[in-house]
Amino acid sequence: MENNAMDILREAGFDVQGALGRLINNQAFFLKMLGKFTQDGSFAKLREYVEAGDAQAGESAHALKGMCSTLGMTQLSELCAKLQYLYQGREEGDPKQVFAEADREYGRVMEALGRVLP
Repeated sequence: MENNAMDILREAGFDVQGALGRLINNQAFFLKMLGKFTQDGSFAKLREYVEAGDAQAGESAHALKGMCSTLGMTQLSELCAKLQYLYQGREEGDPKQVFAEADREYGRVMEALGRVLP
């Protein structure tokens, strides 16, 4: 099951090799951490902050960026970084538009995780 899960995650765009390298090549632990990610409310909190126009969105995006990077969710991590930079004034753009992209990517990530987690 674990090797099949790794293949599914790779096909979904996860940086499985990088994530496993950060998690001492322990596939069971990696899957456990992915399970915890699905239960974590960080993305929902980020959504609340962005919709409210709350500057806390920058800090929330920063935390989520790190979590996603650690777990090999490269594209979602990059979108969270872009949100962080927008809220910090380091980039220009529409945070709601960037969040919409992140939301689509989050849905894609969650769909993949639904295929590999019990």
